[in-house]
Amino acid sequence: YDDETMNITADTGRIDQTKGTMFLQDDVIITSENGSQLLTDSLSWDKETSVVSTEDKVLITDERMTVSGKGIKANTRMKTAKVLEDVRVLVNTDSEKKDNKIVTITSDGPMEIDQALFKATFEDNVVAVQDNQTLKADRMEIYFGEDMGTIKEMICIGNVEILQGENKSYANKATYDAERKKLILSGRPKLIVVTEGDDAIKSSGD
Repeated sequence: YDDETMNITADTGRIDQTKGTMFLQDDVIITSENGSQLLTDSLSWDKETSVVSTEDKVLITDERMTVSGKGIKANTRMKTAKVLEDVRVLVNTDSEKKDNKIVTITSDGPMEIDQALFKATFEDNVVAVQDNQTLKADRMEIYFGEDMGTIKEMICIGNVEILQGENKSYANKATYDAERKKLILSGRPKLIVVTEGDDAIKSSGD
């Protein structure tokens, strides 16, 4: 694969050297030099376009992130990958790999990762969960550090809902700066803060 060495195994395979294509089937495992793996039941690769694709379920794992879903289309030259449906991503944001630092993100899909930009974009019914905090949106853009394990910024757009315990916030857009630990709500924000008992303080604004 271009300038990176990959180890590829499968139960069966078919290579067309004239067209520069390869088709693998059953127990397909691709392992990169850095130890990350892609597992699926079938995979097509076109050398000319550097496109790897499948319609089957996929599981991608590395030291800091796990991605699963149905169907994938990746460009090894551009270092982009799009998981098409039923996306589930687990990101360990702590270098010590403590369980309470894991962020789980799900979406109906698609989800696209651009390694060159250190960016992941989730579409349609996006839900991110960490500890007792839940964030929901139509679309979510996540910007990572260079290790693709540290989340630097999250931008949520459309029907944003933030739940923390019994407290709720709503907005059209939310931007979270992870380095400064600052959350900005914009576009008709509304906050519902639960105090003691059944009492609540509600505020809203444009």
